[in-house]
Amino acid sequence: MLEWVCLTANLKLVKLLKHLKGNKTYLVATTVFVLGGLEALGFAIPKELYVLLGSLGLYSLRDAIK
Repeated sequence: MLEWVCLTANLKLVKLLKHLKGNKTYLVATTVFVLGGLEALGFAIPKELYVLLGSLGLYSLRDAIK
């Protein structure tokens, strides 16, 4: 049963990544824009989240070059 759950989750992840192909950079940029707006409105956004999104953005750019 556990193997089936892991396989199903893996297939869903592969489908999601295929769907996002070519749009990951825009997704990260939009997320950073929204978080910046929320921070400007006074919401507390942890700085670690920006580091994580920066890493994801660089990964998506690297993936686009391949």
